[in-house]
Amino acid sequence: MMVDLGASHAVLVETDRAGSPPMPARTIEAVIGRGLSGNISGNVGRFARLDWCGFSFEDVVTSFTGEYASGMDDTTVQRNGTLGGDILSRFTLILDYKGGKIFLKKNSRYRRPFEFNLSGLDLIATEPDWRTVVVSGVIAHSPADEAGVLAGDFIISVNGVPVGSLSLGRINSLMHSKPDRKITLKISREHQVMKKTFRLRRMI
Repeated sequence: MMVDLGASHAVLVETDRAGSPPMPARTIEAVIGRGLSGNISGNVGRFARLDWCGFSFEDVVTSFTGEYASGMDDTTVQRNGTLGGDILSRFTLILDYKGGKIFLKKNSRYRRPFEFNLSGLDLIATEPDWRTVVVSGVIAHSPADEAGVLAGDFIISVNGVPVGSLSLGRINSLMHSKPDRKITLKISREHQVMKKTFRLRRMI
């Protein structure tokens, strides 16, 4: 596994690599990231247990895709996936590049539960000021889907707070926060303003 300091996921498995672990029986289809060539599609499930560097994690949200390094063969990509920020953020981390070592110390986030997108919304910020937030996708049968939110909707406010005063990261953190939290969105669709309300829940 490659340690990826820039990735937000906990674990990503490249399903097209020899020796990669299989997907769990229960997964959902989702956009799991974005690269230079566009969206990266795949499945999201949970590993019952992950052991790494003497530490153990349970019920770990894991992404699975064959698109992460498409076009590159096993001789150039010598990995089965990546460990990202949702694992690494649980440690105070020191990388000794010269010595080829990694030093880890648990921090206050270590025992935080692993959560995937609890709303089903995939959001992007757009130009010119990157303060305009648009729904780029909605996971089928998710809380947002059931509330009637559609791809292409513009988000005006979240729980009464205008999106102009919220970063995209802050909005996404709210959508990942905890099951049963009530979310009220004011949206604009084809010049009509409407409200959509739902409660966050686990889909995996």
